[in-house]
Amino acid sequence: MALLLTVSCAARPQMSAPVEPFSETFYAGKDLNFRDLEKLQTINSNAPLEQSAAAGLIMGRHYIRKAQYDKGLKFLERSYRETYLSRYMRFSGMLWLFDAYLKTGKEDKALEFYTMISNRKDEEPFPSVIKTYCSTEGIKAGDDPFADCVDSRLKPAPSGKKAGEPAAESVKPEAGEPDPAPAPVIISEEPKADKVFLVGGSHAEFMQAAIAAVAYKRASFKLEMGDGIGFNSAKVDPFHRTVQVDGNTYRFDISKDDIVAETTGYAVLEKAVTVIAVSNEYAVQAEIAASELKALNIPVHVMNFEKGNFQNEMKSISAKYKQDTRYTVVIFSSEIKLIKVVPLVRYSVKNPEKVKLLIGTDSFGKRYLNDDYVGYFRRAMIFTPAYLAGNANASEFRRIYIDQYGEEPTLSAYMANDMIAFLKGEPVSTFATDVKYMDNGKAVRSVKGFRIVSAEKIEMLGR
Repeated sequence: MALLLTVSCAARPQMSAPVEPFSETFYAGKDLNFRDLEKLQTINSNAPLEQSAAAGLIMGRHYIRKAQYDKGLKFLERSYRETYLSRYMRFSGMLWLFDAYLKTGKEDKALEFYTMISNRKDEEPFPSVIKTYCSTEGIKAGDDPFADCVDSRLKPAPSGKKAGEPAAESVKPEAGEPDPAPAPVIISEEPKADKVFLVGGSHAEFMQAAIAAVAYKRASFKLEMGDGIGFNSAKVDPFHRTVQVDGNTYRFDISKDDIVAETTGYAVLEKAVTVIAVSNEYAVQAEIAASELKALNIPVHVMNFEKGNFQNEMKSISAKYKQDTRYTVVIFSSEIKLIKVVPLVRYSVKNPEKVKLLIGTDSFGKRYLNDDYVGYFRRAMIFTPAYLAGNANASEFRRIYIDQYGEEPTLSAYMANDMIAFLKGEPVSTFATDVKYMDNGKAVRSVKGFRIVSAEKIEMLGR
């Protein structure tokens, strides 16, 4: 027994410091960047087995998606240890190993995991795990994600291609003007309500957006302000971005945490003096980002551009460093407030060419892609879960909204469009704010990154 204890300790060195906790579900569905991989590698090497195994699985999945099959399989096979994994990670591991064996032509192994998945596909949270898997694989799933994303992959593929043969990597086009949205299709599913109440106070802008959305979607709802009740009615809360219908609550809000995490990951790679400028609503998340950067010995300064003077504070900061110092300016703000700070960034330092601008925002549409503003955003890297400028449904709704009201819609207006589409029973493919799917009453999106070259040319950031 003493010998066993000695071997166990030797195989797993003692940690010199606690390992930072991490969210399995967040990283399991995320496109990993360099900073993420560094963090997961540290956890995989130093953390207790429960965290170590989860981190190893997530890295293995990442390498399989990048076609680094040998490396990915090693991580997956070594880390799939049911005893130590949470239920969520056990189910994710089954799917990822099934996927990896298919892509490497090991169909016998894939069949083993297919059987395991098939026997447990109805257990919670497997349905949610399968939906996430469908989304990351780019497979359009209907009412039965298992049939669409797992079962179908063991069937012979058309054109004589083997099921285990890796798919050709798709080439992402430049994100310019989206294709026109198709004319709204009459959905056979019955609407979820006949009357929609807008609750939580006066929201004139949201009401006018809902009116435009009802016209665009050809919905038959009656819209009313106030906390009313009635048979077959729904309540929409514009402030909290929720829909209540049939006793259930559905959330359409956007996570600031994901936006900040993705943007901060790119800021880490710059390894330059970092200035974080935030609007009021991002103040808490900005402090978390600053802590991560400081932990890596990156000089960080945080300011609230709504409470202070950005130019004065930036000049005060730059006075502390040499003239040839490189800066990363990170802005966390809602889209509509960006114009308050972005035009000031490169005019607040002596060498503007040494400033890298990163923007994390809840949405980004065509508001700033015109001759008046685009120059301020040129070369900026922008991270958002709702890339409205590249969404055909958003473009069509914007056209209708501007025709009707003569002004740019805000994110709340696009949210109104999605809530009306949801209540009408339309699929998420008709939504404007890049919702991938609804999971347990929550609209799921992923943060995308892109670089503005010009109003006509926008480059998606590669991985």
